[in-house]
Amino acid sequence: MGKKRKKKKEAEELGGEPPSTESVRRRSSDTLIRIVSDNHTKLSAMADTKAHIMLTLCAGIITVSITGIVRPWGELRVASFVTLGFALLAALFAILTILPRYSRTKVPAPDDPDFNLLFFNHFSSLSEDEFTARMGRLATDPNQAQDALVRDLYQQGRMLAERKYRYLKICYRVFFFGILASVVVGGWELLRN
Repeated sequence: MGKKRKKKKEAEELGGEPPSTESVRRRSSDTLIRIVSDNHTKLSAMADTKAHIMLTLCAGIITVSITGIVRPWGELRVASFVTLGFALLAALFAILTILPRYSRTKVPAPDDPDFNLLFFNHFSSLSEDEFTARMGRLATDPNQAQDALVRDLYQQGRMLAERKYRYLKICYRVFFFGILASVVVGGWELLRN
């Protein structure tokens, strides 16, 4: 028995019509949007976790580096300064990764096509009554709701790509080159002494 016949038979047994092509498309679209939104949320959480790990690691390295600088008998004083500098720079980029970006100066006007009713930074500029009215209109028009969700997904993805993962990549690179530079300078200091 074919898939279409089977679905039709199941629908008839349940006492209804088989689902229309439009309702199947709408469900597929809703599922797609939900999956992409969940993926964005997971990617954002992963970036935050990695940034927190780097902050913890850099804090430990900064502590050890300062100890190496302060000790009067420290043989690796220059290497400690190099390590400290790179650890501070990596920590800065880790902080930029997790730092919320919230600016009222860049919020578009409510009638601007770039205004996103689903983003708190945008809708917080509206009164509660205006937000409720706009959200009510959006919720009752499936096409408008889907367009708003897709635009919100796009803006979330841009934020992930242009901010979180960009800063996280810089953080890891700075940390990596800092470790290399520290090893080279430390080796030079040991050979010199």
